[in-house]
Amino acid sequence: MQVQPTDIQHVRELLETPFWKHVDFWISTVIGIVGAFIAYGAYTQAQKAEKEAEKAKIEAEKAKQAATGAGKTVKLQTVCIELSEIAQALAGVRPGMKFKDAKELFNDTSGHLLRMITPFANQPDLRDAIAAVKTAIQDGHASLRQVAPSDPTKEDEAPNAVYNAVEDKFTTMKFAVSELTGLMEAQTYDFGRPDADER
Repeated sequence: MQVQPTDIQHVRELLETPFWKHVDFWISTVIGIVGAFIAYGAYTQAQKAEKEAEKAKIEAEKAKQAATGAGKTVKLQTVCIELSEIAQALAGVRPGMKFKDAKELFNDTSGHLLRMITPFANQPDLRDAIAAVKTAIQDGHASLRQVAPSDPTKEDEAPNAVYNAVEDKFTTMKFAVSELTGLMEAQTYDFGRPDADER
């Protein structure tokens, strides 16, 4: 196949024509610009989605903290109610009380008390009050041991022996429980201070 002079002339014209005058240049340029806009739009959307995801994560964390705080408040309020009931029960020590009744009262209240206060033992605001309750429980137990009758049938010979031995110790327990209850109630109020667990 022979190259015709017109073909050479056509190639020469193509080579001498500026590249920006070619249709394929403009097609590829437009495609490139459109592609750049699409890529930029995708990048912008990805950045926006990332910011929204971070915001949603922060909001979820705040909601979790609020729910935890509300749960803790409800738990504290429940414990306060039960501690108040224990304090009232400890006020049931009366003259003429039998050893069996005093021991039953002590066992019921002390066991319940220990179960209620153990979860809070490491809280700085409650540590001393909890220690006072535990000491009062130990003292109450010691006072009961001292008046345990060797012969229950002769208990009526000294009708107030049990009352005289335990009344003071049980009253101390009641006051210690009441103080602890007050401290726990204070944690359910907002005094503008951080929560005890966040200190």
